[in-house]
Amino acid sequence: MAHTLDVRDAADGAPAGERRAFPRVHYARGILPPGVRVQPAREVIAVNLSRGGVLVESIWRFRPGASVTVHVQQGTGGFQVRGAVERCLVHALERGGGVRYRAAIRFEAPLVSDPPSDALYGAG
Repeated sequence: MAHTLDVRDAADGAPAGERRAFPRVHYARGILPPGVRVQPAREVIAVNLSRGGVLVESIWRFRPGASVTVHVQQGTGGFQVRGAVERCLVHALERGGGVRYRAAIRFEAPLVSDPPSDALYGAG
């Protein structure tokens, strides 16, 4: 029987040896994600978002290496940022043959402020 040890950094609970440059805002358990589109006009769901990139889920498959523009709706405003698709993987197979993908997009330049943490309340 194999055993694993989950080592976490005491400061933020992230796995030890975490390579991410920016902390992520995870949209789950009642925290609403901001509206996100990836050009050309593809509606996606933000799984998590940081100053350096976004993980999106959609029915669309994105080509790794492709340049994209990400539009994030934040309250009555929003912003757009250029980025590149780092990876795209099958996340789920749906009944009826549908496929859901998750794509990681790295921004060309980090956002100047932290991303919104809840679309409903505008906290961020």
